[in-house]
Amino acid sequence: SPFTPLLAELVYQNLRAAVPEEEREESVHLVSFPDECEAAKDHVLQRQVACMQKVVTAGRAARDRRQINLKTPIKRATLHVPDADHASDIEALSGYVKTELNVRELRLVVGEEGEGISLKASPLHSVLGKRLGAKYKAVAAGIAKL
Repeated sequence: SPFTPLLAELVYQNLRAAVPEEEREESVHLVSFPDECEAAKDHVLQRQVACMQKVVTAGRAARDRRQINLKTPIKRATLHVPDADHASDIEALSGYVKTELNVRELRLVVGEEGEGISLKASPLHSVLGKRLGAKYKAVAAGIAKL
């Protein structure tokens, strides 16, 4: 039989004396879960962890696209973030990001465009050519100006 419920009961019986008399139950299995305490939540930490999870997910996807195994360490990764708030969130948990992605150095670049980023728009010729016909050249020139 499973031993975890028995172990939980033994621990509860040993610690039961610390619980006020009116709140004591005979068994740990009769005790309700505590209600959620809004004051105990750390909203800043929750935001930082959510940001870190997005970075780790994107980093793993980038490694998969480049076919670099997670066991292979990377010397440096550059992360482009939209603003200083995101940068501070990631810096606070950068140790976890480095560990999860197996990166030795994590560089943060704040802003839309930065080192190593260039934005370019190009039409899918086969689709737009069929759809637009003779107007395609004018639309392709407009897209190239973006």
